[in-house]
Amino acid sequence: MTDAPQQTPQLRDIKIGLDGDAHLTMRYRDGTKDLYTIRENWTKHPYRLGQYAGVLRRQFLDGSYEQIVSEGRTPLIIDAGANIGASALFFAWRYPKARIVAVEPEADTFGLLIANTQDRAQVRCVHGAVASRDGRLTTYDPGRGTDAFRVAPAGEGDGRALGEVDAWSIPSLLALEADAAPLLLKLDIEGAEAELFSRDTDWIDAFPVIAIELHDWMLPCQASSAPFLREVSLRGRDFINPPSGDIVFSLRNLPSGRGPA
Repeated sequence: MTDAPQQTPQLRDIKIGLDGDAHLTMRYRDGTKDLYTIRENWTKHPYRLGQYAGVLRRQFLDGSYEQIVSEGRTPLIIDAGANIGASALFFAWRYPKARIVAVEPEADTFGLLIANTQDRAQVRCVHGAVASRDGRLTTYDPGRGTDAFRVAPAGEGDGRALGEVDAWSIPSLLALEADAAPLLLKLDIEGAEAELFSRDTDWIDAFPVIAIELHDWMLPCQASSAPFLREVSLRGRDFINPPSGDIVFSLRNLPSGRGPA
């Protein structure tokens, strides 16, 4: 007996309103979690730290962006786990003078990432995964939907193997835009944060802000968030867990132990 062939989802478009009469159009796979991903990014704005009124440093991300621009430099955002591009497009709209490196490992999803960002010159798409060191990894489908593909060494993953991709360390991604100033590292990498923060983490304080979804809820008894929490704690960064949403923030402090608001 052979597995039934995978049906190709129908592609549809959705229009997203911006300021005034402006809008953008995103393509998504009907009947998948793509539409949920788009709505999460464009209605809840999970990476918009400034929306959380109770967070005293809520303007730190926007303020860091403005400071970099005022110094004549180009802010850099790395979007790891970019999916079909909803977050990359949000960053491009919110931070129009920034460059965005959008990293996605799953081939079909990456194709939509390319399609959705092709008119945005500030977005560079990378077919790969982030890891502590450069190399090769295998993409796996654990059957949780189009927002839950994972990567692991060959033969060590959970679910159906989909093929190999390049693994990129954060320093290698930074080197793609070497003249830009790091602003934000966004991580939604389905538990791979455990490996990413396990070694070679001197790059952490290059980023004023790290925004990450942790996955202990999905990977019980594995302490997958422990390496991240350990490494940012060792550097004396502020840890912001907003009252709603899945994203937590790590904010860089000044050497004195104080950070700008």
